[in-house]
Amino acid sequence: AAFVVVLGCVSLLMFMKALDFDIRNLISSAETTTEAVSETTTEPVEIEGGSNIVFMCENSQKALSFVILVDTDFSKKTMTAYAVPLNLTVNIGNVSGNLNGHYTQYGVTGVQKAVEQATGVTVDRYIKVTESQLRSFLSKLEDVTVNIPRDVNSNGLILNAGGQSLSAELFIKYMNYCDDAQKAYAFSEFLKVLFSEKHINTLDKLFSYAANNSETNITIVDYKTDAEKLSVFVAAQGEITYGDLSEVSAVA
Repeated sequence: AAFVVVLGCVSLLMFMKALDFDIRNLISSAETTTEAVSETTTEPVEIEGGSNIVFMCENSQKALSFVILVDTDFSKKTMTAYAVPLNLTVNIGNVSGNLNGHYTQYGVTGVQKAVEQATGVTVDRYIKVTESQLRSFLSKLEDVTVNIPRDVNSNGLILNAGGQSLSAELFIKYMNYCDDAQKAYAFSEFLKVLFSEKHINTLDKLFSYAANNSETNITIVDYKTDAEKLSVFVAAQGEITYGDLSEVSAVA
């Protein structure tokens, strides 16, 4: 009987030893797998290229309300808005005039050439909308929050100083009222609303609407080419800001 007990104990010890060996291997294997997974990293997506787009808004009198140059640099992940003064005088050929003068004579091409002449940059694309078209587009987004530097009471536009949430109608009225520095700033705030995570999945529809309700040389092919870049720009929280047009001239 004692022999049987001893034999049983030896067998049990041998079994436990074998079991312990397997468990160690299992634990070791799990640790190795965990380490391998933890070392896996996702490479950041790099984007390149950019564009200079002139945005023009026309009022009910067929004159320009405001003109904005938007400089996008995907490699730096920056988008900068510059207001182009309507009284800016440049020569196109033998004709000297301000933006509205060139717009009246040559249309959007005249404005495009005038901006190029004034800044030295090449304008890749243009978008021209009427105030009515812009109002309809803005109504598809949430209000644009703008910091008003001082109280405003002019031609039916009444705003208190400080942060104000501007509806489509108020935004257009403010763009007509404010100076060029505020125009650039307010437009950059509009761009922040447009190119936000909230709208990244609806940019296709927004572009389609804008293309059908504006005069532009941006094609669907152009948009599709930059759509992924815009998605990366938004995901990376690219910087959207504003500046003075003289800065563009200095860089150029």
